[in-house]
Amino acid sequence: MKVVAKKSCNLATEYVKIDYMYSLKTYFRYLLSVFFLLMFSAASMAEESDSDRALKVMDSLWNIIPQQKGEARMLAWGALYNKSLSLGDFNLQMQILDDWLKDAHERKDVEGEALARQNKITDFFNAALYDSVYVEVPIAMDFCKANKLRRKYFEAWHLLVCTYHITGKYNTALREVETMHDVAVKEKDVYGQAVAYFNMGNIYFSMGHYDESVAAYEKCLPLMDDLSDKEAFVLDFYPYFCDALEAKKDYKRLDKEAGNWWKYIESKRKKEGERDQTAVMGNYYIARTQSLLGQGKLNEARQMIDEAERLTSKEAFEWLYVLYYKAQYYLLTGQYDKAIELNTERVRMCDEIDDKPTLIPVHRQRAQIFMASGRYQEAAEAYKRTLELSDSLNTSSSRTQLNELNTLFKVDELEMQKHMQTSRFIIIIITLVALALLLLFIQYRRSAKRLKLKNVQLARSNAQLERKNEELVVANARAEESSRMKTDFIQQISHEIRTPLNILSGFTQIITMPGVSMEDAEKEEIGQHITDNVDRITNLVDKMLDLADASSQMFIDSNDKVSATQIAEIAVADSNIKRAEHLRFELQEEAGAGNVMLRTNQRYAVRALCLLLDNAQKFTRPAESYVAAGQTPADASLQTVLLKVYMKNETIHFVVEDTGIGIPPEEAEHIFDRFVQLDEYYDGTGIGLTVARSIARRLGGDIVLDTTYTNGARFVLTLPVMTSSR
Repeated sequence: MKVVAKKSCNLATEYVKIDYMYSLKTYFRYLLSVFFLLMFSAASMAEESDSDRALKVMDSLWNIIPQQKGEARMLAWGALYNKSLSLGDFNLQMQILDDWLKDAHERKDVEGEALARQNKITDFFNAALYDSVYVEVPIAMDFCKANKLRRKYFEAWHLLVCTYHITGKYNTALREVETMHDVAVKEKDVYGQAVAYFNMGNIYFSMGHYDESVAAYEKCLPLMDDLSDKEAFVLDFYPYFCDALEAKKDYKRLDKEAGNWWKYIESKRKKEGERDQTAVMGNYYIARTQSLLGQGKLNEARQMIDEAERLTSKEAFEWLYVLYYKAQYYLLTGQYDKAIELNTERVRMCDEIDDKPTLIPVHRQRAQIFMASGRYQEAAEAYKRTLELSDSLNTSSSRTQLNELNTLFKVDELEMQKHMQTSRFIIIIITLVALALLLLFIQYRRSAKRLKLKNVQLARSNAQLERKNEELVVANARAEESSRMKTDFIQQISHEIRTPLNILSGFTQIITMPGVSMEDAEKEEIGQHITDNVDRITNLVDKMLDLADASSQMFIDSNDKVSATQIAEIAVADSNIKRAEHLRFELQEEAGAGNVMLRTNQRYAVRALCLLLDNAQKFTRPAESYVAAGQTPADASLQTVLLKVYMKNETIHFVVEDTGIGIPPEEAEHIFDRFVQLDEYYDGTGIGLTVARSIARRLGGDIVLDTTYTNGARFVLTLPVMTSSR
């Protein structure tokens, strides 16, 4: 955008002011030049015009210069040149600078000659005589480099970059500024690095690369602390930095940097006292307005833009910013007539300077105002004008970029032709070798690519094969485990059936033997044994049926209305746990819990609880193998089983707690798998807990092992209570 480029013109002028205003030595020179002006122009000025007075002062300076020597002579030339600037006569400026340059060269005044050259380049730049800038800058840079004037060297280079920038040759400008940065880094010149990053930020901004622009400004920011004339650089730097942050819509960061800018201004005031900082403050208030409008703080934004308006001259370039952001404020506050009025004034000023880049956002703003005020026809025309300007600018920019690339290509081509003329044979040989190497490289790349592809395919195949092998290993382990468990289960079932059948067969043979007579007590005992073993077989069949039922996941109807006490008492009776001689059994009901009603399936609920009680009976009784080996897992006289019934969170809890052999915490889930028996010394099939949990879950509850209990085993059966909605 030319907004930045035009502000760069101001920056180029400021570099001249730096030599007169912001170092102790040059500040003294500036005072001397003022002294000369006052000394030779005090008389006969009261009734003369400004131009007449300026010419008289210049005549006096012309006469006094030959009489001066050394630094005083250079200061006199500087005062004469500064006075010519006030007349606005470009030819006169050039004449004075040529004379100054000639005089300084003859006297071997290196600093004076460098300053004259710098002023000449600046005047060419400000007069848009860019071809002259291209000619003069390399001469000035060579002179400054030969005389080790590093500051002037980078100032001249800066003007060359600004010239490429303002003429739209962004690629050339970037290439030049990157070279400037590399040279500055190599020579450890902080000023050169700062100027390079500053120009990078400006160029990227004009190209619309706002992230890169902000990044360049951020690298420039810390370097300014090491500059002797930091103030001049800071005052020129921050307006650009704030514009880039606004373009990114990073309003919080913009607000922070504006605050840092203000702190610097305040610190300079405290150190040096009040000075004329009107333009500086105007730029600061514009930045604050950008931040506040972006954050929607309209009242505060109005105060800032009013301050900027008060401090900014209508002849200054910054006045365009004042008009734009004040119109933006009126747009956001619904004052559309005032917004259009200011926008129209901004359009008029931009038309006068024929600045298309600045006209595009202005016409876009104009269209937004018309849209917001309901003037759709005028909004459409404004949008149309915006598109026309954008197309025109893009066409012009594309043409410039194309010409720039053609120029760069032609320069490179000319250099190549010159080189080829001096070493054509060598180039041909090198070219042929390069082509051969290229062909070999292409062939190698193709082979490498094919090999890499095959390796990738092989790696994928190996990975798939490894995964399949792992899956097969896992599946095989599972199959083996399943087979082992099924074998154990079949053996256990055979044992569980054969044992009671053998007992039944033995008692049958006894009572059917001829001539056998028994007392009533013996008959009663035999009858009890027969009944117990028949029950044992019956329970085994029931478990098998329950296991088949659990595997099917068949839905269980829950239409029975039954109390928790009923379920507990029936399960206790069915399990015959009270008749177990090796343990003490106790039923505890929390107050009111036994009367809680459940909507469930009574038979299945009783069955699940009964299986838990059976499990507790079995594992609190010493296994026969233990007893045979003279071992007892626990003192049988101390074994207890406790059934607790209580209510918690709309759920009935049946807790079966025993003092048996217990279960390791890591087996808390494994024991619910089919056919699992943790202790082979105990009889059983390993399906009781599996069936119990399946029933509980199909009734809407669950069964878990409480691993916090360590005195045996504690299982918790939960069932939902009957709600009022049912």
